[in-house]
Amino acid sequence: MPVIFSGHGSPMIALAHNDLTAAFNHIGQEVISRFGKPKAILSICVHWYADGTYIQSAEKTRQIYDMYGFPDELYEVQYPVSGNRDLTMDVLNLLGDKVSINDT
Repeated sequence: MPVIFSGHGSPMIALAHNDLTAAFNHIGQEVISRFGKPKAILSICVHWYADGTYIQSAEKTRQIYDMYGFPDELYEVQYPVSGNRDLTMDVLNLLGDKVSINDT
C-alpha cells in the first residue's frame, strides 16, 4: 500500500463537493484499483498535548469531535471506525518504547 500524507484543512471539507474532494476521491479509487481495499488505515493526529505518544487498541475506537462554531450540518457527520489489532501491534513493534497504548 502507498503512504499518503494529507493535511485535512478546514473541517468543512466533509460537506464539500469541489475539485479538492474530487481529487481525494480519485486518489482513493486509484489506491483500491491498483492495490486493493486497505485492511486498515493509520491516522496520525497532532491535535493533542499529552505526556507521551499513544496508539489506540480498542476494537471500537473513541473519537472526540472537538470543533465549535460550525454549521449544525457538520456536527451530524460521523466517521465511525474500528480498531485493527494487527496494525496496533505493528506500530508498537516498530516504535518500541516510544509509543504506548492509551484507549482513554
